[in-house]
This record gives sequence, C-alpha cells and structure tokens, in this order.
Amino acid sequence: MRAPSGNTTEESMDADLGDTRKTFINTSSQTEDFNVTFVARSDSINMIVDSPTTATMTASDTALTTVSTSSSVPSHVFVPFYHLSKSHSRCPICNIDFSSNSPALVFTNDIRARAFLEDDILISFGSRCCEKHISAGYLNAGALQRIRKEENKCYLTMEEFIDMLVIIKNAFLLKVSTIEDFRNAPLLNFDDLTRITSDNYYVLTGLSRANFDNLCSRIPSSALRNTPNRSARTAIACLLMKLRLGISHQVLATLFSFKDKRTVSRVVHSARKALAEYFVPHFLGFEHIKRRDVIDRHTRPLASELLADQPDRAILILDGTYIYFQKSANNVLQRRTYSMHKGKSLIKPMLITTTTGYIVSCMGPYFADYKNNDAEITKHIIYKNKENIGQWLEKGDILVVDRGFRDALDYLHLMGYQTYMPSFLAKGEKQFTAETANQTRFVTKVRWVIESANGRIKQWRIFDKVLPNSLLKTAGDLIAIVCALQNCYGAPFIQSISKDKELAKKMLKLRDETNELGNYVAKLKNKSEKLLQWKELNANDTVPDFPRLTFEELNDLTLGELIHY
Repeated sequence: MRAPSGNTTEESMDADLGDTRKTFINTSSQTEDFNVTFVARSDSINMIVDSPTTATMTASDTALTTVSTSSSVPSHVFVPFYHLSKSHSRCPICNIDFSSNSPALVFTNDIRARAFLEDDILISFGSRCCEKHISAGYLNAGALQRIRKEENKCYLTMEEFIDMLVIIKNAFLLKVSTIEDFRNAPLLNFDDLTRITSDNYYVLTGLSRANFDNLCSRIPSSALRNTPNRSARTAIACLLMKLRLGISHQVLATLFSFKDKRTVSRVVHSARKALAEYFVPHFLGFEHIKRRDVIDRHTRPLASELLADQPDRAILILDGTYIYFQKSANNVLQRRTYSMHKGKSLIKPMLITTTTGYIVSCMGPYFADYKNNDAEITKHIIYKNKENIGQWLEKGDILVVDRGFRDALDYLHLMGYQTYMPSFLAKGEKQFTAETANQTRFVTKVRWVIESANGRIKQWRIFDKVLPNSLLKTAGDLIAIVCALQNCYGAPFIQSISKDKELAKKMLKLRDETNELGNYVAKLKNKSEKLLQWKELNANDTVPDFPRLTFEELNDLTLGELIHY
C-alpha cells in the first residue's frame, strides 16, 4: 500500500512541478503583456521553490501582483532645489501676468542646464518668464535674488526628473566636445575672440584687439582668402608676430600648429603682399597725404617759429636708419651691403618725417657702400622724383638734416629748398660761438623726433636683430608695413603743443644774448695763472642768490618736452 502511495506522492509531486512550470511560463507571458520585467527575476523563482502554495497561482493572480508592485513606485521625488513651475500666463519669478508690456520668453535648455548646475534651480520644460529677467543669455542678478527667497525644496515627477538628467547629459557632452576642440586647437587662435585679451593682443602683435580687428577689416577677402590651414586673421597675426617679436618660422609653426616652417613662410608671404598692397598706400608715402595737411596738422608751432620765414612752409626731417643683415656669400652683394662706417653688412632705408614725428615716407632700402651715403641717397630721391616728391615740395620748403647730408646741401639749395643742419666747427676753433651754438640748438630742438621714430621702429624686434639674407628682398615691404602701422595706430610722439609758441619766443630772445659765463672764463684765461686763487668750497660758501626754479622750469631743464614713447 505504501508503494503505490509513494508512487502516488511522486506523481503528485511531478504533477505539482508540472503545474509550477506551467504557472511560471504563464507568468512570463503575462509579464510581457504588462511590460514588467521584474516578475521573472531570480527572487520570483526562489519564491516559487520555497512556497508551493505560491507556485499554484494562476496567470490572473500574477497579473494583479505585477500591477500592485508597479503602483508601489513613488510618482514624485523630493529634491532640495529651487523650482520654477510651468505657466503660460504668469511669470514664475515675479508673478506678473504676461502681456505686451511684459512679453514672455521660453527658457532654453542651455539656461535650464546652467541654472541647475550653478544655482540649484530646476526649471520645468516649456517654462517661460519675463524678458527683463534674462540678460547676456542667462538669469540676471535680480531674478536670481527673487528665486532664492523661495523655499529650496520641490517635488518632481519621474518625467521631469528624467528630463533634467537628459539636459545635464547634453550639457556635459557639450563641455566634453568643447574640451576636445580646445585640446586640438592651436596654442594661439586669433579667430576665437574670447581666448586672447586685448593686452595679450598688444604683447603679441603690437596692436590692441580693436586695432587688430580694424586692420583685418581693411584687407579685402579677395586679397587674403581663408584656407583650410589658416584664416586671414591668423595670417595677419602670424606676420605681425614675426615683426613684433622677431621669432623664427619654426616657433611660429609651433604656436599656430602649422605643419612646418615652409607653411609659415607661405602664410607670411601672403599677408605681407596683402598689407603692402591694400594698407600701406593709405598711410605711407608722399601720395597718401597732401602738403596742406602736413602744414596744418603735422607741423609744430615751435618748428614754424624757430625755422620758417613764412607761415606756409612745409618742414620735413630726413634721416637714414640701418637694418643689419647676415654676411652674404655672394661677393658682389657682400661689397654692396658692407658699411665702412658701421663695419657690418646692412641696408639703409631713408626716413622722412614731419616735426610731430608723423612718417611721411620711408624710401628704399638702399645699399650701404660708399656710393650710398645719406647725401647721395637724398640727391637720388630728388633727382629721380621718387613718389613725385618734386611736385609735392614747393620752393622755400624746409628740410632738416644732420651732418651726414652736408654734401647734398648745395644741390638742395639749387632746387630751391631751405636746409637746416647742425653746424661744424671751423678750422682751428675748439668751441662754437654763442650765435652758432644757439642756431644748432634750434635744429636739434626740432630734429629729435626722427630719432624717436627710428627708435619706435626698432621696437619691432625683427629690425633690432641681424636679419637672414632670405629677407633681403622683402625688407622694404616689412619696414613700410611697420611705418604705416605707426602712422595709423601709434600714439603721437608729442602730447601737448600748448606751450610751443611761448617756448619759441623764449628761445628766440635768448639767441641774441651774449654768453656772459663764456666771456668771464675767457677773461680768466687771459690773466696770469699766478693771479688766480683757488680755494675749497663747501655748503656754507654757496651763492646766496642762487636761482630758485619752479617744478615746471626744473622739468623743462632736466626732462625736456612731454613726449610719448
């Protein structure tokens, strides 16, 4: 009896297991109908094995269990953040109804992501606010202050929570993309207006960002095109950095992520041609400025009072400057560029400025051999009528030169021009007379600005170095570009001319006075040395009527005129 009973038990158990398998299969199919995945997990299987009564559930019972389990998930989540609700009629910040006087603006995903990440503010999708609360693409300070007055807790639905996660993910991906772009970008990117400050623009290019933008706008796109390797702004920046810093092509290739220095050479060549053709002619050369403009706008009253015999005289200052080059392997070129005066290989541009330091023209450059001294270069310019200088100048105009132009004075006088040059000591003399010394001082008082102009050109470090021979053919364009940049964007050498006439009147008055100190010393020399009595002086023996100087007089005596370098 027990055997059948035992068999019956085994059969009953098999039947139960069979029912269990059937029940589990039905449960899975029912789960798929309700789109719930957690019923078929291992904990459900353990539940079936451990509890035989549970395993005999029907499919309908399983469905009910599944629904009740799903309904146990909370529909709202509490988060400690500020919250701006969604409303189509009222602003959630100031609680003012939207109208024509207070138009609405829908929050963008960028604003929503930034508000959440930076200010702990949750903004529902589709929310809007008054336009006055948004400035510079984000909530302004007043709006943020209003929001922070509210309680920083809110309840979010699952849909809102998932929406915020998506926004945060997109913002993060955007940041990652920006980082990757920044990592792959060159060290210097002049196309990105936010990466380089105006001060850094000046350090790198010699121009502020506003002036650099203005320079780029003067070059037509047809003259300097954007290419896959670089933009027009990058090409101009590369050239200006070459001029300003005097760095090599290899360094420029590293800074701008160019392939090699040959690429840099092509970029610099393109920018140089564009500037020389479309920028330089507007700010350099006798054809870019009228004689009347030089007289009215670029002639100091001091120079007119000291040197001009008539008011309508153009006064120009001439001087040659030097650009040093490597010694050439070509014997002819080596001889033509070698200067006996400097003992080095160089070329000589001829600089012509006004009495305010404005550069009218930069001619040349010329070779530095014995055939090309300052006097010969000047005669060549006048004789060949370079830049129509003969039509620009009129008879009686004044040319201020240094002693190196002495051999050209007769030719200039023959052409009808007046000249002023520092005097030479006559043979046998050891000191200028008072009249000659004062006249020389008049010349140096006017002429110093051209030396400052030369110094400012040498602030572009490429001209303060020994240039390679590969730049010999393009040196004229390079120095012309620098001179044009100085005329267009450089600060004036002299900031104030309000006291020019007063100073000229004082100098003219002192010119005709005798040198009393010199006469006294001459009398002492004529006497016998035995009559001279020398004694030691100290502070107690100072002259009681020693002149007392004001601050302005002391400044004029020691520092001279107020100038800007």
